[in-house]
Amino acid sequence: MPCWFIPLTAIGETVNYYVHSGTKLELEEALADWLRRTIKSIEEEHSGKQKRSAEGEQLAVGGIPKT
Repeated sequence: MPCWFIPLTAIGETVNYYVHSGTKLELEEALADWLRRTIKSIEEEHSGKQKRSAEGEQLAVGGIPKT
């Protein structure tokens, strides 16, 4: 999907929408909000994987916790 058509808002507004119907400021704000949400989502996903990996390392063979 070309980047001009990635939904930036909950109601589906895109770069294309703002270029044709919005202002430069609205576009910049929507892009900044989308970028912050995207980064937060990636960080949360990454930290969840790290947590699961660390928990897995604490288990011995057969799923019995190491002592």
